[in-house]
Amino acid sequence: MRLPKLACFTLSLVGALTLVRSAKADLIIEQPGAHPDYKLEIEPHLTFPLDFDGVGVGVRLSAPVVHNGFVETINNNVAISFGIDWVHFDGCYRGWGWSRYGWCGGSLNFFQVPVELQWNFFLASHWSLFAELGLAIQRFSYTGDWDRYGYSPSRTRLHLLGHLGARYHFNESTAITLRLGEVSSLGVSFW
Repeated sequence: MRLPKLACFTLSLVGALTLVRSAKADLIIEQPGAHPDYKLEIEPHLTFPLDFDGVGVGVRLSAPVVHNGFVETINNNVAISFGIDWVHFDGCYRGWGWSRYGWCGGSLNFFQVPVELQWNFFLASHWSLFAELGLAIQRFSYTGDWDRYGYSPSRTRLHLLGHLGARYHFNESTAITLRLGEVSSLGVSFW
């Protein structure tokens, strides 16, 4: 597990340094409205928890509701983001409150349907950052010998979500998107 964490840290550091360098060259944060004018962002992505114990896929759809964001003097917008995520875990699983059991065997399938408010900040022509806050319906489906712990093989919950993310914009209609949170994702955004 150390290699994926090191790779993620290294990519994040390189991205941050590139962002700082690029931002100095073509800063657009102080130009309100100087961002892509889109009706819907479609983002297919790979999903993974931050501990890299599982992997899956998902999709997000984001529709702008405020073109010039909450702060009129900077380049920002506000969108509603919703979608579906799936993560599959095999073998030993220790996340989401089950760590004290150190469960090994069987598998876990995790599904979530998130709805979040997404606040986008367009820093430079190729870089934007965002913060998301919202709720998700989450479903956990387990296989294996859970009866000995006295737990049901499946459960559903309503859960508070928060994410921080960044996009590298290749052009006005395509970007690579990294979202970090309890369930993180790496995908491609299309407008």
